[in-house]
Amino acid sequence: MKTGIFVGSFNPPTKAHLEISNLLYNEKLVEKIVFVPVNNDKKDLVSIEHRINMLNEYCNDFNYLEVSNIMKTYPNNFNYLVLEDLSIKYNDLYIIMGSDLLNNFHSFDNYLNMLEKYHFVIIPRGSIDINSLINNYYGDYKDKFIIINYHSDISSSLVRLNINNERVTSEMTDNHILDYIKANNLYKN
Repeated sequence: MKTGIFVGSFNPPTKAHLEISNLLYNEKLVEKIVFVPVNNDKKDLVSIEHRINMLNEYCNDFNYLEVSNIMKTYPNNFNYLVLEDLSIKYNDLYIIMGSDLLNNFHSFDNYLNMLEKYHFVIIPRGSIDINSLINNYYGDYKDKFIIINYHSDISSSLVRLNINNERVTSEMTDNHILDYIKANNLYKN
């Protein structure tokens, strides 16, 4: 089964995360999507438990979405060991990442090993020239990349910025997630 591994902060999850997931599923690029929230104490993130709970709100409505808590066991950031562990449970992994992460991917430990084993779905972000990036750094692995046609101005940072002035709308994130944020007093200055 083609399984999309959607790694991110999800701080908080947004409609863009859900739209990307639905696009990948509806276009039959993957059959399942697993959200993997990072566990990085160097970033200003709410707890991984809160982010997992918020992501579960999306998964309740879609049988092809799932949340992994695997990063609870990794004190640092996402790396190839996480993918090795995930590949035990899921096969045919497609790593979903923004072009901003692809820009630095060649600096990851064992990135060549990852290129050999997995596929990558790239989401355009900013003005990064994805095709040039792939040609310059990953030319021998061009067939491992799928670039999707998606753009959104919605971001987790935009949601966080607007929480305090109550300007977050259901177009930015799900109402259940907004209720969760309010009930748990998250992202308040």
